[in-house]
Amino acid sequence: MKECYHSKCDDLTVITPEKLQFAKKTADALTATLVELTSATGAGRQIQASWIIVALHALVLFYAAKLLRYV
Repeated sequence: MKECYHSKCDDLTVITPEKLQFAKKTADALTATLVELTSATGAGRQIQASWIIVALHALVLFYAAKLLRYV
């Protein structure tokens, strides 16, 4: 992995719509998998599981965007 901190590649121009679409599909697939694996039955569990899924979805998108900066 090359270092981009304060270098030419350290900006948002390297993120293309195609890369964002790939990150979205990856996050959606992981979210769908988590929903299927948790399959909570009680209302409290559903709320708790949904917050976990939202948080994981955000983390996947964040790290995918970071990773795509280096591709």
